[in-house]
Amino acid sequence: AECFMKGTCICRKGMANRLTTACSGPLMRGTFAEEIQMKRCELAAQAYRASCIKGHFVLRSGRTSNDYFDNYLFEAGPCLLKGIAEGMAGMVPTNGEVLAGLEMVGIPVVTVFSQLTGLPVLFVRKKAKEHGTSKLAEGQNVAGEHLVVVENVVTSGGQIVESTKGLRALGAVVEDVIGVTDRESGASDNLPKEGLSFRVLFTMSELKRSAKPSHLPDTGGKDLCP
Repeated sequence: AECFMKGTCICRKGMANRLTTACSGPLMRGTFAEEIQMKRCELAAQAYRASCIKGHFVLRSGRTSNDYFDNYLFEAGPCLLKGIAEGMAGMVPTNGEVLAGLEMVGIPVVTVFSQLTGLPVLFVRKKAKEHGTSKLAEGQNVAGEHLVVVENVVTSGGQIVESTKGLRALGAVVEDVIGVTDRESGASDNLPKEGLSFRVLFTMSELKRSAKPSHLPDTGGKDLCP
């Protein structure tokens, strides 16, 4: 299988915006739109099949699940990670100045995301370290910057809310959150209450549906690179 959007270098406009339209709005007519949508479905299927494991799991929110989307599994595959970052590139708001990746699973995504968008990065800790610079966020100045929080899989949004409060206390403007996957477990309701817009590349329902068609490749837990 081909790497999603192979060899493409994109900014926040162009192909990325057209991809987002095909993802979130009515499907456009014509071959080009169908090709975009198929690439998206293939990407979703690869991500789900590479990362979904079965068992009994306790989530950060305290809820239990028989399915666990292990984001480290798709983040470890360079081709799949790059495709996901490309798919998210059109979601960055025009006033976004710095991408804020949350420790720890948001870090690989935000790093590749930065390469594609040209925006600088903050690496945000769960809490400020107690030695050295004692910073909550590493890499950039925080005060006065319009930050876009970047997360991997989002459940209730609890960690995002905590991190946002810490960043705002440092003087940052935080209004937007971008995620890879919404587990559909409360984040879409909780984050707007904190003044945060919330956009994701996939919902968990979409990932599960995309993995069903028999013609899509089974990753066998491996990254599909050319």
